[in-house]
Amino acid sequence: MLYPAKPKKKSTTVKETQSPNSITNDVSPAVLLAPNAKLAPLSAFEISALSKISSNYKPNSPPKLLSHFTDEEAMSTIISSKNQRTKVYSGNKVMGKIPTLYVMCVHLLQEHIDALKYTGGVPYELLKPVVDKATPQQLFVLEHFNPYLMEDTAQLWQKYCEKHFRKQQRHEMETWREMYIRCQKEQEQIKKFDSEY
Repeated sequence: MLYPAKPKKKSTTVKETQSPNSITNDVSPAVLLAPNAKLAPLSAFEISALSKISSNYKPNSPPKLLSHFTDEEAMSTIISSKNQRTKVYSGNKVMGKIPTLYVMCVHLLQEHIDALKYTGGVPYELLKPVVDKATPQQLFVLEHFNPYLMEDTAQLWQKYCEKHFRKQQRHEMETWREMYIRCQKEQEQIKKFDSEY
């Protein structure tokens, strides 16, 4: 069955009789791409419509891609997507357990021990994970501002003495902290003496 041929539409282009600077209401792509093309100003109705844009605007949902496929094409698309390589996440992973506020605070304090001065009387048991990460200088500052910590830090001072001053012996009635301070002063005097001569 043959259908009658449809008459061809004339393409919308800028008329040769129009001057290039004239204002036109034709908004076809040919007019917009023409050099020196100008559009007509917006009418009052168009301006009022623009100012009343609804805040409840919901865009149309995109069309379903599989609706254009045949059953065989849809099945092959699904199978081929399953055979593709899976993406691997390479960042830090939380192993299913969210840290408690205490753990987060301890971690933050461990990273910023230098900023920690007066602890407000927090018991040593709570501060132990933080104090264990301190250097001897940081521990000395913490004890200076919080003298109550000295009762519980003897094992830390012992660890520092055994690490830095292995050959030294503790004097009678001397605490590990006092031994560390004494050995540190002796070491500084030796360095000072060596630098002078």
